[in-house]
Amino acid sequence: MDNFLFPLAEMANERISLTATSQSRFAAYRCPTRDDVLRAVMTRVAAVST
Repeated sequence: MDNFLFPLAEMANERISLTATSQSRFAAYRCPTRDDVLRAVMTRVAAVST
């Protein structure tokens, strides 16, 4: 299973369709594991709260 963490500010008005070919477009937002998702969320929350 792939996990993607998209920046809402940049993606709010876009329609996101994940296919095998479009995944490379979103590779920067891919989090291979749940731990990676949690780590990325915590990093972003920490950046906003400082």
